[in-house]
Amino acid sequence: MIYTIKNKYLTLELDSIGAEALHLVHKGVNYLRERDEVWDRTAPILFPIVGRLKDGYAYYEGKKITLGVHGFAASREFSVISQKDDEITFFDKYDEETLALYPFKYELYVTYRLNKKSYDTIIKVKNIDEVSYKYNIGGHPGIVCPLNKYEQFNDYHILFNKKETFASPSIASGCMLDFDHPSFEFINIDRIDLDYKYFLVDAIVNRNLKSDTICLLNQNNHGIKFTYNGFNTIAFWTRPGSKYLCFEPWHGYADLYNTNQDFLTKPDLINIMPGEEKEVSFNIEII
Repeated sequence: MIYTIKNKYLTLELDSIGAEALHLVHKGVNYLRERDEVWDRTAPILFPIVGRLKDGYAYYEGKKITLGVHGFAASREFSVISQKDDEITFFDKYDEETLALYPFKYELYVTYRLNKKSYDTIIKVKNIDEVSYKYNIGGHPGIVCPLNKYEQFNDYHILFNKKETFASPSIASGCMLDFDHPSFEFINIDRIDLDYKYFLVDAIVNRNLKSDTICLLNQNNHGIKFTYNGFNTIAFWTRPGSKYLCFEPWHGYADLYNTNQDFLTKPDLINIMPGEEKEVSFNIEII
C-alpha cells in the first residue's frame, strides 16, 4: 500500500512493502529514482545484513543461515503503527518465514519525518528474543542524477565535509569484496567528480568514514545534502549509463573474499541484548 506524508515544501510517498521511500517531490521535481525493469527498488532498508554472504550463506554459532543480498527487510510487508501529516512509522516483526532465514526474534521500526526541505529516515531494531544476537543495518536511497534534462552525470560531484583517504575494493569471485586489491584509491580528498568509470566494477566504498555530511551537487551547487548517525561506512553506487546515484549508509558490508563464512567474524556487526533497542538514522535535505 502507498502512503503519503507532506509539509509546505515536500511530498514523500512511501510503500508499505519494505517501508521504502518512493518519491520525494519538491516544486514538482522528484529527487528519488523511478523503479524500472533493471532495478525494482528506490530506497530499500537493509536488514539483517548488508551486501552478500559468500555463496549466500554463513554459519551462526553452528546454525546455517541463508540470506539474499541485503537481507529480507526490503521485501517484507510492513504495517503502519502511527501517521501524522508529516510523519509515519512502519513496523515489522519476526515470523516463521524470517526465523527460517535468520533465527532471531526482532521488531523493526522505520520512521519517516519531514522537516522543512529535508526528511529523516529513522531505523530502530528491538531485540525481543531471550538471547543476544548480531546484525548489520543500512540504507540505500537512489538520488536522481542528473536532475535536469540539460545536464550530464559527470556535471555532478560528491562533496565531503572532511578530508577522506580510503581504498575502494575490487570485486572477487562471487561478488565478494577485496580491499587488498582496491579498484580505486582516494588520498586526502574532499571531492569526487562523478564518472561512470568508478562504477564499472561495482560501488565506491569508504569504510574509514570521517565526514558526517556529504553532498551531491551540480555545477550550480544544487542537489542534496546527506547526513547520518550510527553508520561508519558509506557506499556510492549506480549502473553506468543510469541516471541516479545511490547514497548507502552502512553499519557492516558484504563478505570479504577470504571469509571463513562464520557470521560472527563479519566486520562491524551490531550486538543487541535481550530487550535492547538500537537506532540509526539519516537525513536527506534539498539544497
